[in-house]
Amino acid sequence: MVQGSIPALRQLQFKNRLVEGSIYTLTGFDVVRSNPKFRLSDSAFSIRFNEGTELEKLSTTVRTIPTEQFRFRTYDQLRELANTGKQLHDIMGELCQIRSTITGRIPGAQRVMLNLRLESGTVVCVSLFDSLSHAFHSKLDSYEREPKIVLVTGVNPTIFAGKLYLNGTSATRVFFDSETAVGKDAVDRQDFLSLPSDGTDQSASSSKVVVEFLCTAKVTDIQVAEGWCYIGCSVCSKKLIREETSFTCAPCNETNAVAQLRYRVILSVSDETGIAAFLGFDTEITKLTNVLAAEAAQILENVEVHEQAHLQNVAPGTDDRAANTSDVAEVSTAGREAETNEDDAAEDNASKKARVE
Repeated sequence: MVQGSIPALRQLQFKNRLVEGSIYTLTGFDVVRSNPKFRLSDSAFSIRFNEGTELEKLSTTVRTIPTEQFRFRTYDQLRELANTGKQLHDIMGELCQIRSTITGRIPGAQRVMLNLRLESGTVVCVSLFDSLSHAFHSKLDSYEREPKIVLVTGVNPTIFAGKLYLNGTSATRVFFDSETAVGKDAVDRQDFLSLPSDGTDQSASSSKVVVEFLCTAKVTDIQVAEGWCYIGCSVCSKKLIREETSFTCAPCNETNAVAQLRYRVILSVSDETGIAAFLGFDTEITKLTNVLAAEAAQILENVEVHEQAHLQNVAPGTDDRAANTSDVAEVSTAGREAETNEDDAAEDNASKKARVE
């Protein structure tokens, strides 16, 4: 399987000419090396549409081209690929549980978590965020029943706090039960359903009760005693180890890691029931502020430089507040003198006018 892509400027040109499941002859395309990050194919090359690309739909063909080709991986293989950002694979399993933060009352970022039991018996958690979570809810509502088998494509495996999570990406699509041939085969196979756990259920089994809640509170303070940012890895976001001339990322096993400034902010929040402290990392704080951590650091640096320059203009032995007060006093005195001069001039003019009359 070879991955193909259409640049954003060409999408409208080809969008209505491509139909899923159809076969085309394709000419005039570019052949490029596959991106080493977030790959959807094992091929070393990929094709890219350009302004001269032509395609023609075929009604029949003598060649056997499969309509489905998924890239499933085992639980152990997914753990090996976690936090590398190299491959986006597919996952299929029995649906054990659906957890969602979507409600009709609370706007903002949303998340749906699916617990899927793999054929090996291991239960994994698939996370769908924002538009993917809403698309899943719409699909589930139209399906009118809870599916038994769920197939999710293009997931990005990550490990957080020792647990494996499969996060949805822009390449993610969700299929229920018999919407795919491989899914239909799994539904028909009774030995696939209701498999016992192998003991490596690292998220939550269907027999456990998982309680999830939303907290709506007011941010009352930012705790800056422990800092507000850290130097993290540009790949896995983990904190880097500062060496003499470089940075080392232990999770990525990279001795010359690319550093990136990231948020780590402790927020004090409160509501009518009490107070608490929430820890916000880079993604959440960036959404709240619409400012990247590196940009925030630059803003703070400019403010400090401005304050230092202002303090240097203050005479020795005086403080900034006294200097500002003196400036205001001088302006006020000058204003009063100007008003007095205007009043005197008005009185002189009035006297002269009276004498003339």
